[in-house]
Amino acid sequence: MYFKNNRITLVALDLKHLDQVINWINNEEISESSTSRFPVGIEQQKEWILKTVKNKSKQKLIIQNEKLENVGMVSIMNIDMRNSNAEVGVYIDPMFMRKGYAAEALKMVIDFAFKELNLFKLYANIHQDNMKSISLFEKLNFKFESKFIKEIYKKGEYTDLIRYYILNN
Repeated sequence: MYFKNNRITLVALDLKHLDQVINWINNEEISESSTSRFPVGIEQQKEWILKTVKNKSKQKLIIQNEKLENVGMVSIMNIDMRNSNAEVGVYIDPMFMRKGYAAEALKMVIDFAFKELNLFKLYANIHQDNMKSISLFEKLNFKFESKFIKEIYKKGEYTDLIRYYILNN
């Protein structure tokens, strides 16, 4: 099974996850590394979930641990079947960080993307100061591809966005 191993299960994002996702989106430690850092309300988040689950170029999966606790979300986005590539991303609830959940979830999504979707390339866009993510993607054999200079504005400064990639060999 692609979305379950002995430690985690990936389940489809659903409205039942609304409260959890709002907490994550509004958590400064998590949102600091995302592209949108504004607080989100219930109606806005509900609308986002409904729109997201209908979007065929995007899959958001909730990561659950062996106790069925929601520990984070892993995504495959901007799925481009014509050019055989997609973006991947992950975030973990701060209470569950440094337990290997992000790496396991990404490995499952990468495996699915390459074997079932037959994609050739996956990429991740990472803020240059997000050393945890850079380390994670390098550990998963992603390679540095490019740098977008002063792409992100946060905390009063512009910072670079770094793209990492992996090919289906």
